[in-house]
Amino acid sequence: MPLLLSTHPFPDSTFGLWQITESEKFFRADIPLSREEESDLAQHQNPLRRLEWLAGRWLLHKLTDSPQRLSLAKDAFSKPFFPENQDLACSLSHSKGNVGAFIVNCPQSTVNSHNSQSAATSRF
Repeated sequence: MPLLLSTHPFPDSTFGLWQITESEKFFRADIPLSREEESDLAQHQNPLRRLEWLAGRWLLHKLTDSPQRLSLAKDAFSKPFFPENQDLACSLSHSKGNVGAFIVNCPQSTVNSHNSQSAATSRF
């Protein structure tokens, strides 16, 4: 379970990079998934892709420093967001057994990509 990097590159932001050495069982035991997340995970048959999917959500949870895990949803463009806390924006990336996660606290008075995409696309 090596956390390769954890940094705060900007105010109110956190970035983490994790090298996955755990099994799917480890992540499943530690993070409860919503029905939507279970459905999304079920679409992934490749074992490495499933691990990356779970590890990304686990890492996001750890970076939020929240006692209770916030579930993730996907918008119309498949961008992840926290439906229970729209002041937090996030991004996930994965490659070959590594996962990166970025979280930034951006109150809704600033640009929130989840809401602004809907507003922007409605103009066209």
